[in-house]
Amino acid sequence: MGLHRGLRLAVTGLTDVAQLRAALAAVVVRHESLRTRILDGQHGPYAVVAPPAPVPVTELTDRHGQPTPTPRTEPTDRHGRRDPLAVRSADRDGTSPTAAGPFGGLDEQRRRRLAGGFAAQPFDLAGDVPMIRAGVLWTGPDQAELAVAVDHTGFDGVSIGVLMRDLALALAAVRSGADPVAAIPPLPVQVSDVAIADERARSGAGPAVQEFWKSVLDGVDPPYDLPGRARRGPSRHAGRRVVRPIDPGLRAGITALGERDGLTPYAIWAASLAVLLDGLTGRPDTLLGVAAANRDRPGLDRLIGALIDVLPVRVDCADDPSFAGLAARVATDTARVLAHRDVAVGDLPRLTGLVRPLGAGLTPVVLSVQPEGLPMEVTEGGGTVRLLGELDTGAAQNELTVYVNAGVDGPELHVEYDVDRFTAADGERIADRLLRLLGAALAGPDRPVSTLPLLDDAERSWLLRVGDGGPVPAQTPASVLPAIFARAAATPEAVAVVGPAGTLDYAGLAAHAERVAQHLVALGAGPDAPVGVCLPRDHLLPATLLGVLRAGGAYLPLEPDQPVDRLRHQAAEGGVRLVLVTPATTGAVAGLPGVRLVDVTAVPGADAGATLPPMPSADSLAYVLYTSGSTGRPKGVEVTHGNLASYLSAMRDEPGYAPTDVFLAVAPLSFDLSCFELWLPLMLGARTVVVGRDTAVDGPGLAARVEATGVTAMLVTPSTLRLMLAAGWRGGPQVRVISCGEPLDAGLADELTGMLGQLFDGYGPTEATVLVTCHPIPPGTPGPVSIGGPIRGARLYVLDRAGRLAPPGVTGELWIGGAGVARGYRVIAFWGSCWSLQ
Repeated sequence: MGLHRGLRLAVTGLTDVAQLRAALAAVVVRHESLRTRILDGQHGPYAVVAPPAPVPVTELTDRHGQPTPTPRTEPTDRHGRRDPLAVRSADRDGTSPTAAGPFGGLDEQRRRRLAGGFAAQPFDLAGDVPMIRAGVLWTGPDQAELAVAVDHTGFDGVSIGVLMRDLALALAAVRSGADPVAAIPPLPVQVSDVAIADERARSGAGPAVQEFWKSVLDGVDPPYDLPGRARRGPSRHAGRRVVRPIDPGLRAGITALGERDGLTPYAIWAASLAVLLDGLTGRPDTLLGVAAANRDRPGLDRLIGALIDVLPVRVDCADDPSFAGLAARVATDTARVLAHRDVAVGDLPRLTGLVRPLGAGLTPVVLSVQPEGLPMEVTEGGGTVRLLGELDTGAAQNELTVYVNAGVDGPELHVEYDVDRFTAADGERIADRLLRLLGAALAGPDRPVSTLPLLDDAERSWLLRVGDGGPVPAQTPASVLPAIFARAAATPEAVAVVGPAGTLDYAGLAAHAERVAQHLVALGAGPDAPVGVCLPRDHLLPATLLGVLRAGGAYLPLEPDQPVDRLRHQAAEGGVRLVLVTPATTGAVAGLPGVRLVDVTAVPGADAGATLPPMPSADSLAYVLYTSGSTGRPKGVEVTHGNLASYLSAMRDEPGYAPTDVFLAVAPLSFDLSCFELWLPLMLGARTVVVGRDTAVDGPGLAARVEATGVTAMLVTPSTLRLMLAAGWRGGPQVRVISCGEPLDAGLADELTGMLGQLFDGYGPTEATVLVTCHPIPPGTPGPVSIGGPIRGARLYVLDRAGRLAPPGVTGELWIGGAGVARGYRVIAFWGSCWSLQ
């Protein structure tokens, strides 16, 4: 697709399209750029200046202002060719047969739409000459709007004013019967002369220029990852524009700040765009493309051509400057870039080693501020040419281009976006965010840029609402212990635990737990005193843990297969004085200093006269789990009974589980998924199936165990699911699975949804008590698979580095709040019941 620009001009004193054809033809004669073809050669593209040719002019409406079904026939010379300089005598004196009758034209919106459709047709750079055409929409007997399309290879922002001036001169000459070409002053130079001079300047640039650009671009990260559609290869350059008027208050603010601090409108707009890019990417150090005119030599101000460079300007607001300070910094850095512009921008990635995504430009985001002094209206010989604005041509030169354009009705903000990267809603949001941010900056130019708003009130309210999972379920207990013991009293013979080599009913569960609790109390266990647990995965494991909790203590898993240094650190930092073991696991912790090993196989029988402490409160510590240490030293997460009860109550209600469910307990005790597998079924009066360590990593063995025990509820990682699938496990309509702990890819999700009763994807760190999201995955869900929103009692917000709510789709820190947020790490309390994850 060709890249071209579209203009809307209003012309008075025009009585026939032949006048316009003659005037535009004269403009093409004077400006070689409008009749230059771009051809592909053996060594790359090259330009060929063609002889003057007629300019295609199409009447888009008739003389009454109504759309025409077919274009008007253009006049020809005596050889049958189009004659752009021919003006019929009938047209000169206004007696054209189409000029009579009342006028009833289209409204502004329909004219703009009609003009945009005309301008959207691309040029063939190798074949079309000239690279300009015009559509006419009559708005009165002697006035019309023009839709002018020009190719970007021969036109820039300054060229708009030149075209208006030369067109006005040529039209005045045509009306008076003079030569329109002679009316346009001859040009001392053409674009080809400029290109030769630029090439000489670049070839003469010394190593200092290259070193400057290496220093500018070293380590920079251009905004290739703006939220939107995923990039899928080279751009088709298909685009759309969002247009917003720039209100008088904003214009006055720009003028006031410019006068106060000596800033140009460009510097103010560039600073605003840089702050927006920071907010949309989470990176304060970014690269902004700046459209800079290359017209500092004499005579170039009268030339139509693409005399412009898109130069990369690096903007860094990591130190959180004031907005005015950032604008001044942008102005200084841009001046340095302009002083080193004798380099081919296309060579910069090669010179600097900057890596770009496939098909991406050096500067995916470009700012173009229309030059000051651009005429809004030119009057010559009783006729006028006015600038109404630019048109959406359906093309996009870059992924995102922000134009600040002038027009006779006031300036406008145009956001041109690549439709392969952004939706219409994305473009509208970017435009509105930029204007809102700039308005706030102008109201307080000395405030830090991190305080400028990215969201409007409606967006903020929406994010707060969707990030709030609501209150914890009704009748959430302070602890799950009373519910478990109540189940034991109500259904003592129901099976509670199935182990690798035995089962335990609810009566046996409660009895074993009370024996362990009495023994621990006698040994000095008490509130907030972690008890180490180094036990085999058998049917007695849940009952032993229940005994720790019933004694008022908290359990701290010491896995027997972990390195002794890790176990030593956990026991020492956790303040462990008692460690529960069996003869099979004693060796793993025998060398821990300052601890007493308690053999649970030798626990005395229950003492009917022994007194146990009251049931734990919500604030009492339930367990301490140590993180993996992947981000540093392992940290012990302290989870309370209230945290655990709130989480389990939320999961009980949604996805929803019942006493008839059979849960799989496959996770190591030190992995927080074990809390779901052990405590939720016991709270409900359901059954949990504990599998041994060897079976947990054996696909065929695990699949067989799941099938044999009738498991209906699983909370497992995708890796575990793949193990089972590889072993031939086929699930069943009675099985519901929550995948968590690793990303769930769309292919695996699609396979599972076809063989399960229901599939969910969940997410949650240990610091927030297992899961904070649980999202149902329907069949055929395209990737990536969403983790969904918060469960009941949880709050989730994505914040930027300044602590602001990040806009939707923007990467930031996930802040977690609510009932599941743990007390803290063993030696560090969490701030304000919140926890964050980068």
